[in-house]
Amino acid sequence: MSIRPGLMLGIGCAIGLLWGSQPLAAQTGGVWFYRDDEPVRVERSTLTASSAAGEAIGALVAGPTAEEAGQGITSAIPAGTSVTGLAVTAEAIAVDLSPEVLAGLDEAALLGIYDQFRLTLAGWPEIASVRLTCKAQLLSSYLTPVMPVESTAPAIPAGGVTTGVGLAGRNITIGPSHGRFWNGSGWYWQRGDPCGLGEAVLEDTNSIRLTQFLYQYLVQDGATVHSPRQLLNEADCCHSETNLPWWKMCAQSWLRNSGLPCSVWANSSGNCGADSATSRSSDDIRARPLFADYRGSDIYISCHTNAAGGTGTETFRDTAMEHPAHETASYNLALAVNDNVISAIREMYDSGWANRGVKDSAGGFGEIRIPDRPAILIELAFHDRCDKDALYLVDNFFRSVAEWGLYRGVCQYFGNTPTWDRYSCEYVSDTIPSSMVPSQSYNVSVTFRNRGVLWSEARSFRLGAVNDSDPFTTSNRVTISGEVRPGNTYSFNFIMTAPTIPGIYTTDWRMVRDGVTWFGPTHAEQVEVSGEDTPPVITNHPTNQNAAGGATVVFTLDAGGTPPLSYQWQKDTVDLINGGRISGATSSTLQIASADSVDNGSYRCIVSNAFGTATSNAATLTVVTGPSTWIVETRSGGQNYTTNFSKVGTWADVTGKSTAAGTTAGIGHIYTSTAYAGRSATYSFTPGTTGAWRVYATWVTSSNACPNTRHVVTHAGGSASVIMNQTTGGNTWNLVGEFTLNAGTQYTVAQTTDGSSGGGIIRSDAIKWERVVQVIDPPTITQHPAARYICPGTNTTFSVTASGQGPLTYRWQKDNVNLNDAGHYSGVTTTTLTVTGADAGDLGGYRCIVTNAGGSTPSNAAALTFKPATTITQHPEPQSIPLGGSASFTVAASGEGTLSYQWRKDGVNLTDDARITGTTTATVSIVGFVGADVGDYGCVVTGGCGTTTSGSAALTVLLPPHVPGDTDDDDDVDMEDFGVIQACLTGPDEPQTDAACSRAKLDLDEDVDEADIAIFLQCMTGPGVPGDVNCSGL
Repeated sequence: MSIRPGLMLGIGCAIGLLWGSQPLAAQTGGVWFYRDDEPVRVERSTLTASSAAGEAIGALVAGPTAEEAGQGITSAIPAGTSVTGLAVTAEAIAVDLSPEVLAGLDEAALLGIYDQFRLTLAGWPEIASVRLTCKAQLLSSYLTPVMPVESTAPAIPAGGVTTGVGLAGRNITIGPSHGRFWNGSGWYWQRGDPCGLGEAVLEDTNSIRLTQFLYQYLVQDGATVHSPRQLLNEADCCHSETNLPWWKMCAQSWLRNSGLPCSVWANSSGNCGADSATSRSSDDIRARPLFADYRGSDIYISCHTNAAGGTGTETFRDTAMEHPAHETASYNLALAVNDNVISAIREMYDSGWANRGVKDSAGGFGEIRIPDRPAILIELAFHDRCDKDALYLVDNFFRSVAEWGLYRGVCQYFGNTPTWDRYSCEYVSDTIPSSMVPSQSYNVSVTFRNRGVLWSEARSFRLGAVNDSDPFTTSNRVTISGEVRPGNTYSFNFIMTAPTIPGIYTTDWRMVRDGVTWFGPTHAEQVEVSGEDTPPVITNHPTNQNAAGGATVVFTLDAGGTPPLSYQWQKDTVDLINGGRISGATSSTLQIASADSVDNGSYRCIVSNAFGTATSNAATLTVVTGPSTWIVETRSGGQNYTTNFSKVGTWADVTGKSTAAGTTAGIGHIYTSTAYAGRSATYSFTPGTTGAWRVYATWVTSSNACPNTRHVVTHAGGSASVIMNQTTGGNTWNLVGEFTLNAGTQYTVAQTTDGSSGGGIIRSDAIKWERVVQVIDPPTITQHPAARYICPGTNTTFSVTASGQGPLTYRWQKDNVNLNDAGHYSGVTTTTLTVTGADAGDLGGYRCIVTNAGGSTPSNAAALTFKPATTITQHPEPQSIPLGGSASFTVAASGEGTLSYQWRKDGVNLTDDARITGTTTATVSIVGFVGADVGDYGCVVTGGCGTTTSGSAALTVLLPPHVPGDTDDDDDVDMEDFGVIQACLTGPDEPQTDAACSRAKLDLDEDVDEADIAIFLQCMTGPGVPGDVNCSGL
């Protein structure tokens, strides 16, 4: 193949730069082809970092080498195609191709060709537009013209809710890409799974999972939203030829099934027949945008994921739309969506997420070329980038973040602000009581509805106590189990314990993403904690029970109120009495052993105290007592023949009759030949109980019987075709299969010549349905929890071991009240309950209710009690002694085990030495008191339950008594002392304020006068003669 240089008529002028202009430098050495319909990159040694885009185009159009073709590598560009012209600018490239490119051209072929060019030219990221022409005319102009569609049919119900105003009145169609389709020879996915992650990342299915988030964001903000694929009901089943649920099928197939006009779902082929009447790839491409036209939507958004091993997001608009009036609006929509998706992902998920920009598909994408309205196509991420993008695409948090960004972009396009921010929620309800009894615990819940990105514990979304504190719980967070999608509610269950002091308290809670932000409304409740006597309040009601005959049934409830509480269980409003199979009739837990159908009924409990009564909700008990069967026979006189058997076509009567157990002897059976089409014998049955049923067939032994007799069995999940060999197994019940049936629904088994093979005759005798009832014994407790005697504030566990048919479930209770994972408790539904930081409110009896399909068994209760905490019972007393004297301090304490002591002075540990002894005993002693011993003495006492510190006792110096008149402190009273008094004289009633004169005030008033001199003279002793400390001079 050679590139024929020349002018590109039309596009040469439009692009403004022709062949031979400044080439764009290459960033790749390969081109893109296909293998197994998935893009594959192949290297070309002729392409280097300095190669121009034109060289890459030449290598691409040349096609795979013979060796590559032998490896299954193909090209959508027809063989013999050549490049007849090329125009390049800094941002766009236009390629004119020879007429060979038109061979077999339809929407699917054009998409395949265009994708090869855009993926190959992705090595030049500055190229935002790839325009493909033949004879200067867009390739899309050579396609079969798009037929107009009717737009008057009623909308397919979209579901969802409308609560916001940001997009009120807007009509939007969102198109999940691809889906299972008929390619002319078989049913295939339209995209592959190169990363081996299965349907979780397969574009055909993942586009649904992504778009489900976008749908919710749009409808909750008021928009009317349509989708050309089954988007919301994944249980809608099944496509008749693939047996796949409808959400996995392509738009063409789904819209055909939904009754839309053929012009919508077969616009390319024009074949309005069955899905498999012709290849539907091109029909599917057109169906999605034409559905938007059919719905009269304001905009159309096509949602895809990318291929070619890159990373990041790019969004396409089209400058060659069949309705050019929408091109500017499409560009504005693409800019708004792309920018907001990028910013949302960078802000909440990956700060380095690549922005690949807004690009122009220039007629290459039929999805956005065709619609008569603004349209864009977003390639969110690369499903074949296995180390990054593909992993993001299976993460529901990433899905919600990206689609919230897309929703914000739609709002911006319409000039609106989103009603719901990325972190948004609504308060729904709560079960916090308005009044509580002091110290009483209550199981409560607070329910919020998510309106923003997905919540999970892994992403630190929690219910938080406002200001990180609450008067009713020591825990300020309640965690989430699983994921909470936008639009869904979540009930946070936790335990609230009323304060011990009566009063009116406020409890307030709000959603938080820890480490990021608090968000949504604060839900606050005022709760009156009253010390007054209160009537009972039911805090947890009994629940409905289904049990097999012979099982043990347990009903429980929780109640609060002023103790003591009394209980009376009732069945159908009649009091129950303990005895026989009934126990616990006057406790919070009712137990019925060896349950039987006579126990079926409505159970409730009346709780009473001195101040009133409360009646629980009623719970229904349904006991399945054993198997039931239903037999339908094919001759008059047979069981249920008249009402439940019918046949189509000619069947012959014959006298032979199967002798299988339960059949009617002597009535004969019917038969027909497999040579006749359209003959069937149909048996019907309407079960009274939902559950598993086995279907059996019986016949008489015959050498000419059909070896491959087709049985079509309907069941709760649809229908099944089962082949049975009638040449063997005569006169017995032969299992056709086990199926789930719903009560009240009629089901059938049809034996039919259609689908039977191998010749011979089909013998129709009898069909039997038999309910599968598995009587399961309740669990057996093999190891009961053991009592725990622990220190206050420490952690402990209770464990239970049980045997029995699984699955076994566990529920721990304290004092017969169900616990929840909150506060001090975790593992309440596991074999091991953990109590963290136990306090007085945790004291009590703990047991575990172990349950399986056969019933429930409570373990023995194990008591949690406290060892005595280390407590100071007598603190040391302060002392004052003279220098050189002796002192001792004593402490008394109680606690668990042997107590140890450590005395401290001014907070520093003391050790025994020559003067200080007993520093690690209850009494410390000090002899030869010196000034350095002055300070505060305390003792740290340690026991088996912790350490406590006594109060401090001061040790001070006791000075000798002062001698009156001895103003110079030399122990005598002489003229030197009198000189001080003279110097301090003030006269009567004149206060002496000089501190140095304090000892001159001998008569203890504030002046220094003649009265003080008189006292001095009485106490005077002379030099060297010790004064009298008791001299008063009076």
